[in-house]
Amino acid sequence: MKGKKMKLSKIFEEKPERWGFRGDPYFWDYLKEKAEKEKAEKQEEKKKQDEKKKQEEKKKQDEKKKKDAQAEKADKKKKQKA
Repeated sequence: MKGKKMKLSKIFEEKPERWGFRGDPYFWDYLKEKAEKEKAEKQEEKKKQDEKKKQEEKKKQDEKKKKDAQAEKADKKKKQKA
């Protein structure tokens, strides 16, 4: 199933009209809501992971800038002594 992604909740849209072989309509509603909730939770988790990754990258950039500034300062001192 490459390419197309299907929502799990989609399979529960057409619920059974009566009780019996396919289950009961109330349980289908529950399963649909649960599937939608899980997708929302996964999206939220991914959002948190992306935000954390951005913060880590920014921290690395800030550390590099600080290191570069310290190296530049040290170079200036060396040039002044020479």
